[in-house]
Amino acid sequence: MEEIVYPAIFYYDKEYDDYAVEFCDICIYTEGDTMQEAYANAQKFLKAYIKCCKEMGLKPNAPSDYQTVEVNHPNGKVMLVAVEYDDDSAQKTETFSDLNKDIFADDSVEIEREENIKSDNDSDDGDDDFGLPSVD
Repeated sequence: MEEIVYPAIFYYDKEYDDYAVEFCDICIYTEGDTMQEAYANAQKFLKAYIKCCKEMGLKPNAPSDYQTVEVNHPNGKVMLVAVEYDDDSAQKTETFSDLNKDIFADDSVEIEREENIKSDNDSDDGDDDFGLPSVD
């Protein structure tokens, strides 16, 4: 078993009266009613991210330096979140971020977009038609 540690930014959200958590390295967000619950949820989400990377055959993104995150997020409390996982990524070279760059840099993929204009009389009844991009 290996342990991986990521810095996470914890904020108190006055509007929702809870604690929000952001992993800026991996674009994961979660929350909890208490700081303990927020931390536990952060660990669950981090484990799910590691599992997803493993299933996709990718290395997890490298964690940022604690001090760098702290300097860039002065309004939050930076805490280290640690999880244990099976590290069989020695042969893997591509990270999750590399995969996203490759997908969005490919000019041969055409994404069809529908314009969805919400009028004043459109209620949120869940019947909006959102098309998915077609990949050939």
